[in-house]
Amino acid sequence: MSIAAFDLYTILCYGFLFGAVLLLWAPLQKVVRWETAFLGALFFGVLSTHVEWMGVGVIVGLAGCIYITYQKSLPCWIRFLSGTAAFFLGSAIGFHQIPGFSNLKVLNAVYLSPDAVPFTMYLNFDKVSLGLMILGFTPLLVQNNKWRDLFKRTFLKAFFVIVMIAGLSYGMGFVTWDFKVPDSLWIWALTNLLFVCVAEEAFFRGFVQRNLFIFLENTAFRSFGAIVIAGLVFGGFHYYGGVQYMILSAIAGMGYGWIYQTTGRIEASILTHFSLNLIHFLCFTYPALKTVF
Repeated sequence: MSIAAFDLYTILCYGFLFGAVLLLWAPLQKVVRWETAFLGALFFGVLSTHVEWMGVGVIVGLAGCIYITYQKSLPCWIRFLSGTAAFFLGSAIGFHQIPGFSNLKVLNAVYLSPDAVPFTMYLNFDKVSLGLMILGFTPLLVQNNKWRDLFKRTFLKAFFVIVMIAGLSYGMGFVTWDFKVPDSLWIWALTNLLFVCVAEEAFFRGFVQRNLFIFLENTAFRSFGAIVIAGLVFGGFHYYGGVQYMILSAIAGMGYGWIYQTTGRIEASILTHFSLNLIHFLCFTYPALKTVF
């Protein structure tokens, strides 16, 4: 895939969108905030027709719901209704059921493994917008001087989760060994980390699991319940891949949730999620064996 294949407005739209995600963590926040980059992405998204005005309205509505959910000065019932609306709107966005977006296709039915199903990949403006709204309006992000501590606290837990899911995937016949370094690695890695893992972990762990943990206060199974329920919801969202994929996704989701809950950092689950996906991409059949379907 060549960047030259896309028009200037499309390049600027997604360039600003990538930048907005990076600015969530970059020290440049004091100079250029993520909101500024995201507004640039919206502007060029409209010009490139990847975002329609209805899509802009949906994003504004979503941002409002998420913002209201975490305003402790408001009555609980208002925050609850706002959070519920954000969940259902976010779910619809995750399933790409909200009109107003025309996501850019960057890989079209490519065969990354000889015995795999074809793989298609989009740069999902709608989905990453969901992650941006959650991470931008909630105190979930690591400060610059805490990364070393985060890696120390995450490494062994991430290793356990990755080995477990990789082993289960192989044992269930979902994948087999296939070492490769495709030409599409760079665009896949950028998209998977910044658009897929950031967005999914923000929603399922940073929003769903976090709010379940708050809702289950004063119960004996507060942490366990939040992790399991959020993991099951995560698995259910992967129904399109069949029963095996749903089971593997649910278990993986619980693993990411356990790491998020025990470290208290969304970056820990994002990095674990991406590391597993990267190992899957480089070392195993991707995305899955034909025989599974």
